[in-house]
Amino acid sequence: MTISLEQMVSLAALAGEVMLKNGAETYRIEETMDHMAKACGASTVESFVIPTGVFLTVTDEAGHTLTVMRRVRDRTINLDRISKVNELSRSLVAQRMGYEDAKGILTSISKERTGFSLLPSMLASGVIGGGTAVLQNALFFETLAAFAAAMIVRYIAHIVSKLHGVQFSFEFLGGMAVAFCGVLLHSIWPHLRPDAVIIGGIMPLVPGVAITNAIRDVIAGDLLSGLSRGLEAALTAAAVAMGVVIILALKV
Repeated sequence: MTISLEQMVSLAALAGEVMLKNGAETYRIEETMDHMAKACGASTVESFVIPTGVFLTVTDEAGHTLTVMRRVRDRTINLDRISKVNELSRSLVAQRMGYEDAKGILTSISKERTGFSLLPSMLASGVIGGGTAVLQNALFFETLAAFAAAMIVRYIAHIVSKLHGVQFSFEFLGGMAVAFCGVLLHSIWPHLRPDAVIIGGIMPLVPGVAITNAIRDVIAGDLLSGLSRGLEAALTAAAVAMGVVIILALKV
């Protein structure tokens, strides 16, 4: 089957878009698009990725060139999708599947429902919060409080996403909610340490993957992407800190 230039570009650009939306590193996205386009018969491929968009130029054997840009506005962290696209790319390069199969699978991946349902997500957040509290030498009720605070944070994220809130509003409100829980419980039970509750509760808000990807991009020489991701992570941390500080300041 002869694959047209438009089909090559469409497949590779869609793969890059899916990976960028789900938190993949810049170098990984560019390499995946290059490999997929060349596996479809491209002669040369030039790709450029920033946190808000994918740029791809493909030249076929006849010398015809096509350039596309895909704008990405919403980003999340979904390592499962990234892994699926990586495996798809390897299968296409190894000729274990053809263009039509790859296109169908990739389209299916792009339309998958994002994340888990609310209850498992809340429980997972609670485990993270409670586990962090344990590392802070928290007692049983402090750990339980951190577990509950982290679950509340995940529920706030669910509500904000439904209302299409502005960026960083979830982190700000989550920080306020956790601090309020810690202060309120401390006022009811003075022996309960609010710091253990607050530290455990805000742990699901920490942008760990974003920080890691920012450092990885800078080391790889992708300075624009690295600085952009780093700034986004810094603003996320600042929003969380502001939410906590406001509640603590009101308490004083």
